Amino acid sequence: MEQLQLKDFLNYKFLSAVQYAPNGQKAAFVVSTCNEEENNYESRLYLYDGEIRQLTDLGKERGFIWLDDDRILFSAVRSAKEKKRAEAKEAFTSYYVLDLRGGEAQPFFTLPFGAQKIEKLDNTHFMVLGGIDANQPDYYLMNEEERGKVH
Repeated sequence: MEQLQLKDFLNYKFLSAVQYAPNGQKAAFVVSTCNEEENNYESRLYLYDGEIRQLTDLGKERGFIWLDDDRILFSAVRSAKEKKRAEAKEAFTSYYVLDLRGGEAQPFFTLPFGAQKIEKLDNTHFMVLGGIDANQPDYYLMNEEERGKVH
């Protein structure tokens, strides 16, 4: 038997965050893989509903919650505007909703701080755990021109 080599870890897929839909008929989960070139881990959302299918492919989707039996909510930086904000180190978290019956993920809401965890309280309320750096500007209070001056 051959010894396990460091390079062998590049081929592993790590499963985490398994959550059943409210009706218990399907489950979503995160699959993380090593990216040797970028020296990081990439994470994607998957669904099991009798078969396994990949739901996302940006490589940065880790956290999600079920909104109902057919939709999940997850945080991501997907648009060009969000990518620009992230590159400028602006604190925010954008959430997208993905209907598992078909279609692309759609913007749902954006928070003006870095969120670490979200919980659904009911159909219109969420509880979010996050942090705000008091030493950073309040970007969410600024217009586009004011933000540009800060960057």
